[in-house]
Amino acid sequence: MTTPPLAEQLKRILAPASRKEIERQIDRAGLPALETVRAALHAEGLVAQVEREGAGLILTAPTTHGRDFHYRLDARERPRPALTALEVPERSRKMEWRLSASSDDATRARDVTGFTQEQLVADVLGHLERWRSR
Repeated sequence: MTTPPLAEQLKRILAPASRKEIERQIDRAGLPALETVRAALHAEGLVAQVEREGAGLILTAPTTHGRDFHYRLDARERPRPALTALEVPERSRKMEWRLSASSDDATRARDVTGFTQEQLVADVLGHLERWRSR
C-alpha cells in the first residue's frame, strides 16, 4: 500500500486533522480519485458510479457475475493515541478525525488521511484487484 510523504505523516502525528480538514480532503483528493477510477471503469465497459453517502463517498462498480465492488471514503472520529499513562483511558483523551477507506475485499477500514489523489487511485485499484481475485 502506498503511504503519504514523510512530511504529511509527521503532520498527521503531531497535528491531528479536524472534521473540516478531512471533509476538504474528501472533496479535493477523494472525489477526483474516485471519479478517475469511475471513468476508467466506464472506458472498460463497466458502468460504475460515485455517490455521496453522508459526509463520505462510495464508488460502486457493478459486475456481470452479481458481486458489486464498493469502495468507501468516510470521515471518522477516534480518540488520539495515549502518550502518557494518564491518557490511557479513552475518556481522558482528545478526539481526532481521520479519512477512512473501506472496501469489499475483506480487509478492515484503514487510515488514508493525507493521501494524494494518485495514492487514493492506487489504493482503490489495489483493493479492486484483491476483490476480483476472491
